[in-house]
Amino acid sequence: MASVVTLKQAAKVTGLSAHELRTGAKSGRYPHVRVGNSKRGKILFDIDLLNAHLKKSMEESVKTDEPQKTYGELRKIHG
Repeated sequence: MASVVTLKQAAKVTGLSAHELRTGAKSGRYPHVRVGNSKRGKILFDIDLLNAHLKKSMEESVKTDEPQKTYGELRKIHG
C-alpha cells in the first residue's frame, strides 16, 4: 500500500522545504494530489512515488555520455 503523507511530512522525509514542495506541486514538477477545495485544499504526496521521481530527476541531471572537457588544449577555430 502506498504511503500518503502531508506536505510537512514530505518535507521532512525528502529534505526539501515545504515551500519548494508547494510551488513544485503547483507547477506540476512533483506528483501530488490535492484533497478538498482546489485553492485551499490539502496537498498530499505518495512518498514512494515522490522519492522515485526525485531519484529519476537526479539521475537525468548527471550526464555521463558526454566526453570530459579537456581544459588547456588548443582547438581550431573556423571562421
